[in-house]
Amino acid sequence: MAKRNLGRRILAWSTIGFWLVMIGLLIHRENFTSSFAQYVELAPSLSLEPGETIEAEEAWMGIYFQGNKVGWLHHTCEPEDGGYVVREESLTHLKMMDVPQKIRVATTCRTDHAFALTSFNFRIRSDVVSMEVLGEVAGQIVTLNIDSAGRTRKKVLRLCRPPHLFLNLRPYLVSDGLEVGKSFRVPVVLPSTLSQADAVLTVEGEEEIRVDGETREAFRIQVSYAGMQATSWYDREGRVLKEVSPMGLTMIREAAGQARRGLMKGDEAVDITSSTMISVDKRLPDPTALRYLRVLLEGIDPADFEIEGGRQRLQGATLEIEKEDMASLPKLDIPVGDEGVADFLEATAFLQSDDERIERLAREVIGQEKDAAAVARRLMNWVYENLEKRPTVSLPSALEVLEDRAGDCNEHAALFAALARAAGLPARLVVGVVYTGDGFFYHAWNEVWVGSWISLDPVMSQFPADATHIKFIDGGLEEQMRMARVVGRLSMEILEYQ
Repeated sequence: MAKRNLGRRILAWSTIGFWLVMIGLLIHRENFTSSFAQYVELAPSLSLEPGETIEAEEAWMGIYFQGNKVGWLHHTCEPEDGGYVVREESLTHLKMMDVPQKIRVATTCRTDHAFALTSFNFRIRSDVVSMEVLGEVAGQIVTLNIDSAGRTRKKVLRLCRPPHLFLNLRPYLVSDGLEVGKSFRVPVVLPSTLSQADAVLTVEGEEEIRVDGETREAFRIQVSYAGMQATSWYDREGRVLKEVSPMGLTMIREAAGQARRGLMKGDEAVDITSSTMISVDKRLPDPTALRYLRVLLEGIDPADFEIEGGRQRLQGATLEIEKEDMASLPKLDIPVGDEGVADFLEATAFLQSDDERIERLAREVIGQEKDAAAVARRLMNWVYENLEKRPTVSLPSALEVLEDRAGDCNEHAALFAALARAAGLPARLVVGVVYTGDGFFYHAWNEVWVGSWISLDPVMSQFPADATHIKFIDGGLEEQMRMARVVGRLSMEILEYQ
């Protein structure tokens, strides 16, 4: 029981690490001004005449949360060596679970004359997280050096088009013109998953807003990306005046001195725990023992997520979660050859199930065992017992986790999935929320195919996982940004539990 309580306590610290990174990325991503932790953005080159340049730009933004000033952001764009260098730095003071956190995020990007990206450096630092991404661009090849959890990993991305910079949005908006109803579509690639998507900016209307003590006319622009939406306000010269992120962070253009004044920090910092936690009307006395949970979901559209299926049944806004009955499963041996699950046996860039070290460990752990469910339990127990549970900010690589022997829910889930696949057992990562303390928090765990998909939590050593594990998304880190649409919007009412 003590170990399982430890598993629940680590959820709180995992949440801190996750949301600190989310805050940093949203501050630097929502206006497409430093998206390189997960985004290298693609856009058409600007049509500039020989010798024509974009003027230098500087902007300061105050960062607010629920009306309280929590930080600042500084943005500059300057000509350099026939191209441009664009820099952003932000400082945010917040508290989570009464623990003060100082988050620094900095990005430096260099481009050619037409704003085609040539190199970038992204880094995020706080008291509990640290990550840096260096990138070099040569044509359609992007070479990444990712420094996280005390290790450096190199990745080479081969893109279908040379990457261009949308870090300085102003010249694109000015050159194309701002008109109500106009949309801008920006193809993007996610280095963390080697996948591509689109970001869409839509000019929704014109309105007056208060900025730095003045009333300004502005275009309201809806920004949709990675399954989320943010809202920005730009003046006719394409200068950003205000932005509101999916998590409720607001940035307002201010004079330099004003942007840096009035921060609430240290013990006075705003505690955002209530915004990252989904509060409920009832306290669950023994959540690890729950086999059934029925809740009412409000504030989100369930159709936007993978909520229905398996142990979860959705009727309207009412969701039932019933812990799986292992006794009803047919006997299944490894290697599993069932149709429809072959993709979940494949190695990926971050789940290196075909690596000799992963394969050797999987063989050692399972021994002569062939029963799929028994193999899953052995692998889960090994991960649970051999990984130190601590908050980590990284792009979890199973091999790195194996070497470091530490991490939070993402690291546990990544290593388990790789070991399971190496053993011939289909496994995948899922993302959702789980109950701990007084509400539900973000979490990641696994599902394994043992005749059907069964939940498994290597952080809490549960197979199947208790009924408070509510899945929203199938997938790994590439999908986790979508959870920002859940936390802060979702409310839940507990209707029944057993």
